[in-house]
Amino acid sequence: MAPLIVPDGRGKACKITTDIVRQIVEVAKEVKSKGRRIRLKLFTKQLAIEEDIVLSRKKIGEILIANGLYKPEIRRRRPKFYQSLRQNIPNGLVSVDGSEFTVWIDHVPYKFNLELSVDVDSFCHTAFSVSDSETTEEFINWYQIMAAQIFLVKLWIILSGII
Repeated sequence: MAPLIVPDGRGKACKITTDIVRQIVEVAKEVKSKGRRIRLKLFTKQLAIEEDIVLSRKKIGEILIANGLYKPEIRRRRPKFYQSLRQNIPNGLVSVDGSEFTVWIDHVPYKFNLELSVDVDSFCHTAFSVSDSETTEEFINWYQIMAAQIFLVKLWIILSGII
């Protein structure tokens, strides 16, 4: 059993002893052995009435989680019908970065700048541009390459009859 330790000595939580933890764990194991789920609100009331242990739901939940008897469950929201029909758009959200690198050939340094775009959804690199320096003109060149690729993808989708 893992007792709950509260570092500062305030409130009821600091007075939780291993005996109290043992009692809570025994009652929780009893509930589990009957094949029932532990619901914190009802379990807290049960402890207050039957065992005379008055603690908050949060503290009891922390004790049960620490002893592996309870795990919080999150309800998954199912997508609505129109959301399930949603299509991913290639290059819908793109991350662009450029950096300078040096290539040494026969002890002669050649400096270049590489602009690279990565599709955030698929992590695929979608376009690149190699130039002498990082300038606005190079970014515009890169953007024109991207626009041409997007146009070709849309044209292919239309011609293949997907839409």
